[in-house]
Amino acid sequence: MSPQDDLELAFRAFARGDYGRAAEHARKTLRASPDDPGALTLFGRLALVSQEPEVARQIFDRLLQGPQRPAATWLDLSQALLDLRRDRDALSAAEEALALEPRSVPALLRIGSIRHSLGEHAGAAEGFRQALALDDACVAAYRGLCEAEAVAPTSETAQRMRALAEAPATTARQSAELHYALAQICRRAGDDDSFVRHLLTANERQRSQGADQRPQDVDRGSALADGREQYEQAFARLDAAFTAEAFGAVPRAAEIAPTPIFILGMPRSGTTLVEQLIAAHPDVRAAGELDYMRGPLRQSLERFTGRPFPAGFESLAPEALNGLARMYARRIAPIAAGARFVTDKTPGNYHLLGLLRVLFPAARIVHVERDPMDTCFSILQYPFDDRSPHTCDVALLAYSYGRYVRLMRRWRELFPGEFVSVRYEELVQNPRDEARRVFEFCGLQWRDEFLEARRAGAAVRTFSASQVSRPIYQSSVGASRRHAGALEPLRAALDRELAEESS
Repeated sequence: MSPQDDLELAFRAFARGDYGRAAEHARKTLRASPDDPGALTLFGRLALVSQEPEVARQIFDRLLQGPQRPAATWLDLSQALLDLRRDRDALSAAEEALALEPRSVPALLRIGSIRHSLGEHAGAAEGFRQALALDDACVAAYRGLCEAEAVAPTSETAQRMRALAEAPATTARQSAELHYALAQICRRAGDDDSFVRHLLTANERQRSQGADQRPQDVDRGSALADGREQYEQAFARLDAAFTAEAFGAVPRAAEIAPTPIFILGMPRSGTTLVEQLIAAHPDVRAAGELDYMRGPLRQSLERFTGRPFPAGFESLAPEALNGLARMYARRIAPIAAGARFVTDKTPGNYHLLGLLRVLFPAARIVHVERDPMDTCFSILQYPFDDRSPHTCDVALLAYSYGRYVRLMRRWRELFPGEFVSVRYEELVQNPRDEARRVFEFCGLQWRDEFLEARRAGAAVRTFSASQVSRPIYQSSVGASRRHAGALEPLRAALDRELAEESS
């Protein structure tokens, strides 16, 4: 088999998610041709998948020193820089890609996305409009445009989105994303009936995706079909592994630098606001949602224990625990750039709070909680990247919220005083006092100017990107009450689940 045959097999394996086989074939190519740009590109992309963006950056930089500097490599470099939170450099790399290929829709989407996360909404909107001029069926461009600027429900853009959402060639996933965006258009315009109609349709289309597009389990296990049984099994695994006996048997790892600040809770609970406040301090850098704990950490833990995650963590020797902690330190150190603290605001880390206490004993953990109805209502409004079924299914969402409440109760019992909780409603009503309390817990000195400085901080890549440039506001408190009738099934399901958890 020739090196190019191996390279073709490597890219095919990468495309289907078989990263081990992809690396194996790419190594064969590099043994025959150490500077092969295709094999190096693949290893760079494998580094991105493995959350090793500094390794990826070095590979793509090396490729761009050569005689050929393709646009695709500039976009790969842009992604590595984004993962390193070097947003301005990532933007410059994407602009280099566009200069090489002026009709590149992926480059325009990347530029629009980065500018939106940086709060440059007018520039973002222009990038998305240029993408639509090249491809008027580009769902990502419609979504981005609707996030970057107010689109009128009667506009030509909205009309095109409605037609595209129902077109025969549009997939269920694409249709769902268009209806989510149309729902936000109508919400901003005050058209409550159309907002709810599009939202319900978006959730229905999200649930109807084919088996090849199934979301992942709450603990990133195997792909699953709709149904409560799979969720119960996932939470049962957490219950079985995370016991008082297990935590009593395992030592704590050595401290790492920089010190992590984990901000966790249910999605859409206010974690972005809390991260932006904390990251206003000069000793803190914001990493955003790394999702490292349920990705690379999970895989490494399973290699150590030889058992499905998270079983067997209590059997790990101190050197293994220290190795896991150092791996995470290597991930966040380039983001820290010398700062003492780095925030990781992956909401789903609440599943693993106890494990965080074992691996990172010096870490600060901030738990953000919000009214159950407002939290769940907000979750239903957005197409989450992991496509988890509970984000578009009322019954599963209520069940997941109930289990979240149970897990947090367990963490309070096992680790009293080792993390701080802040309520979103109290934070927006009394931001100075609540933020000061969080800062004191994190060992940071509070200054009132941080309330304003947080709006000029790091880029925001979550659904909150359009909100952080505004002063702290209270309009989201009780937002679900405006749609009480349409949300009655959600309220009833939450009432049942929370009653069971409190009994």
